[in-house]
Amino acid sequence: MKLRRQLALVSLVALILPWAALQSLQVFDALLRESQVASLTATARAVAARLGADADLLERSELAAQPAAAENRELYAHPLPAPPILDGAGDEWRTFGAEPLSFSDGDTLSMAFLAGFAADKLYLFISVTDPERRFHNPASGQLASGDHLLIHSERPGLGGRYYVIRTELPGTIEAVYRDLSGAEHPDYRIQGSWRESKGGYQLELRMPAEFAKGHFAVSAVSKGADDLAHVGTIGELATLAGGEDPGVLPSAEGRLVSLSEALNEALTIFTAEDTRLSLIDRHGWLRAQTGELTPEAPRSGATTALGYLLPRPHHPQWQNANTGHWDPKDVGPSSAGEASERWFSDRGDNIAAVAVPVYVGWPDAGAVESQRAGSVVIEKRLAPWRMLDNQAALELLTFTLGGGLLLLALLIGYASWLSLRIRKLSRAAELAASERQAPDKALASWPRYRLEDEVAELSEHYRQLLEQVRAHTHYLKTLTGKLSHELRTPLAVVRSSLDNLLAAPASESGRYAERAREGCERLSALVSAMTEASRVEASIASADIEEVDLKQLINDIRAAYADAYPSHSFIARIESPGSGRYRARVSPELLVQMLDKLVDNAVSYSPVDKPITLGLNRSSAGDELPYFQLSVANEGPPLPEQLEGQLFNSLTSARETSSGQLHLGLGLYIVDLIARFHGGAAGARNESGAGVLFWVDLPDKPREIRATKPT
Repeated sequence: MKLRRQLALVSLVALILPWAALQSLQVFDALLRESQVASLTATARAVAARLGADADLLERSELAAQPAAAENRELYAHPLPAPPILDGAGDEWRTFGAEPLSFSDGDTLSMAFLAGFAADKLYLFISVTDPERRFHNPASGQLASGDHLLIHSERPGLGGRYYVIRTELPGTIEAVYRDLSGAEHPDYRIQGSWRESKGGYQLELRMPAEFAKGHFAVSAVSKGADDLAHVGTIGELATLAGGEDPGVLPSAEGRLVSLSEALNEALTIFTAEDTRLSLIDRHGWLRAQTGELTPEAPRSGATTALGYLLPRPHHPQWQNANTGHWDPKDVGPSSAGEASERWFSDRGDNIAAVAVPVYVGWPDAGAVESQRAGSVVIEKRLAPWRMLDNQAALELLTFTLGGGLLLLALLIGYASWLSLRIRKLSRAAELAASERQAPDKALASWPRYRLEDEVAELSEHYRQLLEQVRAHTHYLKTLTGKLSHELRTPLAVVRSSLDNLLAAPASESGRYAERAREGCERLSALVSAMTEASRVEASIASADIEEVDLKQLINDIRAAYADAYPSHSFIARIESPGSGRYRARVSPELLVQMLDKLVDNAVSYSPVDKPITLGLNRSSAGDELPYFQLSVANEGPPLPEQLEGQLFNSLTSARETSSGQLHLGLGLYIVDLIARFHGGAAGARNESGAGVLFWVDLPDKPREIRATKPT
């Protein structure tokens, strides 16, 4: 994988900032939801305490005692905004928003029941599914010889009565009942209409509201040719009331549940905006309700986008309880005074529902299950990411996301720029390594960077390496010419001397023999120098290291050089070591041999009337360790500029000695080998006044790794 792609992938770490911002929003949203639920719970507890402390209110609303009927024998009546028209069509009921209660015998007979109060009247809309329908035959002697509806009403102080709703043809219904003697009587207070429907029939009835103050039950009865079926809340008694006189029938246990105006007034003082407060009894019937769950305002673009980035957890669909009955699975009854919490989804919003139990006489009587009158349910619609409606939160999200994207763009841009620099250096190195571009041209086009970083240092190091390769290549190209020149001259001298010796008279033979001997000595010196260089390379590996006083060594060899070269004067210039000393662990034999080469080189180029200076000082450069510097200076001809970088190579010289001979340069090559062995370095430069200075830097402490220069 390319470096650019690697850096681009690493730059993706900048996405942590937007991710952290989104996670923070999730935390803020969770805290907001928790605070909302805590507020709803506190309100629900206050309402439950208020209702529980008013035992008379609960008694009047029939919540203080156990329900008189079982849950499957109860019906519900909604408050109607207007009286419906008694035409059997039921069109007005659809606009009321109420949903019917359903009953079925598990076979073919079923009944949908709707009830409501309006203007002190009780209205019923009943839809019955019965594939095989039969109408009433007046000559049968029964209250209803065909399909009919049976209503049981027991008013306080008046006893119970079974009403049969029948018809001979679709249209107006008849409501009849039997008195205690078994006589049949009509009741014109019950009015309504019968209409045929697809697969059954529909009934729409009206009666006084006091019919539902006590026990109230309804069943649909289907009379076939051979069987009798019923469905509803009356039970098995429904098959007897519509036939021949069965005598006195016991009361049905059903009842009609509805909203309580007194409970509604008690809840009104707790009503808040966009909040719905409900009271349900033990069987889950709605007994009081105030407030509305109004839809939230349209979402902003940021909220919608955030909904896609961070999808909300799945919640069950919210049901509006239009039947008047709450499913215990939705808001389960709480126990021991604890609140229960549920979340629902509705048209993209969340609805929080908190239920708190209501106990009669609570908190004085305590949370006794037998005293539980019902539950207070408080609901509130909460749009996801509602905190984004706050300008500060929206700005925080915008700045965090924008900062993350900007940082990502900067990192990718920096990665591309760095990759471009490295690719440029790589192309330059590739061209320099190929044969298509000369070293001089490669150096001229070598990339240079203004920014002093690691890439710039790497480029500079490669450029220096390329310069050394160029110098070494030039040296190798000229080595053959140098050797040819050095060997050709003495060979020519020897050949010409031998030829003249053969042809010359005896009186001149000595002169030619002397010239031949000088040529042989020059060849021998050349071979000896090259052999010495090879021998030094081999002997370095076995050299012994010991501690030597460099100051004493310089003083001793100065005197030795003065005796060996009486035509030249030698000066020892030793600086004060300061707080240090001039003792180093070196190989004394190699060190003396190195100084011999430097002194021999200085003697070769220095005029006889100019002194040769041997120097010693202690110094340090930057953060490097202290080192000793040995130097030899003479006032001979300056170093040529073309020898820069290759002066210490083998057979490198372009200066003639004071005697006019060409110097081979093998001595400086040996100096460099010995300096590298001790972990140091050798160098040379032209002095500003006149002359040349050669120096060798030796570390104060010996290095563990000492590299030798390859031949």
